[in-house]
Amino acid sequence: MRIGGKPTTRHVGYLGRAEDIVAGRGARAPRAISSRSHGAVAALKTLLDRLKIVETIDAHVPGRADTIASVGQTLALAAIGRACHPTSKRGFAQWAGATTLSQLFGVPIEKLTSPFFWDQMDKVSLKALDEIETQILARAARQFGVKTDLLVYDTTNFFTYIASDNAHCDLPQRGKSKQRRNDLRQLALALLVSRDGGVPLGAHMYRGNLNDVSVFIEAFTKLRERLTAMAVEIEQVTFVYDKGNVSKENQARLEDVDYVTSLVPSHHKDLLALNEADAERLEDGTAVWRVRKHVWGKERTLVVLVSEQLRHGQRLGLDQ
Repeated sequence: MRIGGKPTTRHVGYLGRAEDIVAGRGARAPRAISSRSHGAVAALKTLLDRLKIVETIDAHVPGRADTIASVGQTLALAAIGRACHPTSKRGFAQWAGATTLSQLFGVPIEKLTSPFFWDQMDKVSLKALDEIETQILARAARQFGVKTDLLVYDTTNFFTYIASDNAHCDLPQRGKSKQRRNDLRQLALALLVSRDGGVPLGAHMYRGNLNDVSVFIEAFTKLRERLTAMAVEIEQVTFVYDKGNVSKENQARLEDVDYVTSLVPSHHKDLLALNEADAERLEDGTAVWRVRKHVWGKERTLVVLVSEQLRHGQRLGLDQ
């Protein structure tokens, strides 16, 4: 036969009568079809590969060649699980078995038991963890153009179900729980994120019974060292944090950096007495003043504003 004017050979086979074909299909048992979740785990695997996360971890935490998965693969799988379906390490294999993670990583998912995860995580020293985080964050900041001109620092805590008689670590302690679970041991976390996208650039875990102001300098110093290791120019950064971290001693340690923080209004009653008629107005009508005042042994720029939203919330609290 000819296609487009050119002689073409095409093989033709006889399948039989149409009635026989239909009858044969009707008698054939249906195929068993299995379904696997793929899109989300594949997208995250692509991102992990782009940032070379598995390779970076394995470079700092070498493992045996005959193990089920490398430490880098294990932590990467745990991270994907945390992003897609947060569960305990005991429940990880059941969820992951319904995805294509086994094919993507070449790892027998059913063998990723909770003891295996624990053994793998125990291989990561604090020194290795810090170096791994620094390299990955620096790479991510470069590739995605994360802006570091303004960074926000804040703390939080979260309760755990670690038993009271578990003495393997001293970080979990009872303290003032933000989730009102003062009966449980908790972990405290300080985090430094970019204003641009809220990208975490550093974290500091500390004991759950410490307050923000007492740990601020320790955490801030560690996070500052992280930025320096990432080749961030500290003199080009403005740090933002709330008044829960403020003390005269803490502020004295920050004289060489730019920062924005808040003050306790009751400590500056002269500012509370400012005449609202003299205030400037923002686009949304908020009244603001910009003043110079001697604070912490030095003249500084203060911005005072009247927040109707905060005032409304405080009134509701008083009326309850």
